[in-house]
Amino acid sequence: MYVYLNWEQVLSPLNVEYRRPRDPTSKEIAKHFAWGEDFVQFLVESGVRSENVFIGKLPLAVLQQKAARNRDELKRRMAARFGLDPHVRWLFFPMTCHFAFFSEYHMRSRIVIGSDEQTVMTHGVPYGR
Repeated sequence: MYVYLNWEQVLSPLNVEYRRPRDPTSKEIAKHFAWGEDFVQFLVESGVRSENVFIGKLPLAVLQQKAARNRDELKRRMAARFGLDPHVRWLFFPMTCHFAFFSEYHMRSRIVIGSDEQTVMTHGVPYGR
């Protein structure tokens, strides 16, 4: 099962076109959680099957239970893949300022699919500059 948690934050001027569901999996198979009717409408107007859109927040407990089942193995695999120390505590947080890490290519790719160029260029400085 695919579950998308792209809540209303995708409707910012920087993300609305970039995050619009386009592929068959997003439109026909994936389950989407929306915080309100406006986002439900956005998803349905974007081609998502209405029966695959649910209003509500996925409880943190569900995610914690999934992670707890294979915690040691998951941490071991992530440590090996990303060069992390498996013996220290890790803290994950959402990177909402992701534009700080965009390359020129990624900034342009957003513009090409419909994001406002001035908005993208105002919020992002290509990574490494």
